[in-house]
Amino acid sequence: MYISSIYNRYLFGNLIPMKYYLIIFCIIIMISLMSAGFFLIKGKKNSNMAWALTWRIGLSLFLFTSIWLLYLLGWIQPTGIPYQ
Repeated sequence: MYISSIYNRYLFGNLIPMKYYLIIFCIIIMISLMSAGFFLIKGKKNSNMAWALTWRIGLSLFLFTSIWLLYLLGWIQPTGIPYQ
């Protein structure tokens, strides 16, 4: 498919490849999880911790559905890691 290879190369122009967006997104998810842990340790277990955990769950679901959708559209491809 010629069109999917165009999208794969030029989806975001020549800015940053897709794997760096995924890495940055995972880092943001980890920061949200650490902030929830911080609120748990500090004793502010009310809305601050719940809000941070809600953000983490929402970001994780968004990341999963984004990867799945991009795979279905052909914008990202599996790497073909050999199975032994």
